Amino acid sequence: FMLALMLAIYFTPVARAAALRFGILDRADGHLKQQTTPVPYLGGLAVFLAYLIALGVVVAFNPLLLGLLLAGTLTLLVGLVDDFGVLTPFAKLVGQGVAIFVLLRSGAVIELTRVPEPLRWPLAALWLFAVCNAFNLLDIMDGLATGVGALAAFTLGVVAITTGEMPEAVASFALAGALCGFLVFNFYPARIYLGDAGSLAIGITIGALAIAIKWSEVSPAGFLGPLFVLAVPLADTAYVSVLRARAGKPFWHGSPDHF
Repeated sequence: FMLALMLAIYFTPVARAAALRFGILDRADGHLKQQTTPVPYLGGLAVFLAYLIALGVVVAFNPLLLGLLLAGTLTLLVGLVDDFGVLTPFAKLVGQGVAIFVLLRSGAVIELTRVPEPLRWPLAALWLFAVCNAFNLLDIMDGLATGVGALAAFTLGVVAITTGEMPEAVASFALAGALCGFLVFNFYPARIYLGDAGSLAIGITIGALAIAIKWSEVSPAGFLGPLFVLAVPLADTAYVSVLRARAGKPFWHGSPDHF
């Protein structure tokens, strides 16, 4: 946690300087984006680098962690291209689908003993799509997605320790530390944003960690744990999806209707 935090504090100003130099900025549009000056993107790159390096230094990679890092990298790249404004919503979903397939192949499948095995992959894929896009939609206020992500990752780390799953615990605490380090620069008024690259990578990583932990071995109702940990982004996504559907808009169409 501490190593990732310090790395994020170091990498974030570097990412900010790079974004300013190359003009990777989020500019006000008078509707959703109301910041007084353009704010650099690339914060997600700093968070993911801090998380990746801290994890690589501390723990040996197993197939699940390798799948986690590869899927995170894929979504980071998809989001980075989207931050440049050259990716369609369909292509964005396809990119997420490839990353989710990688995760499922690595073993991040929902462990519900009462659910038939053929349904576990589709349920896991649906969960990962939901959490990945929930964090993307939640990233609409300074520090919000970053703070919620840090709390969720830290909670998952504590749970993973209690269930004896140390690789998952280390990955959770590394992500929490990286997000806390970035939060120093992302609090209001934010000096740098996560961008789609960061929100998508954080979402899929937290979603995968949530289902990699064997909740149901501790309690038959353990599968409800991830729903409580991620209640804020999931509830907000459901809320805005319903409002936008009633307005005849797709769920990814930005509007100031979050709770």
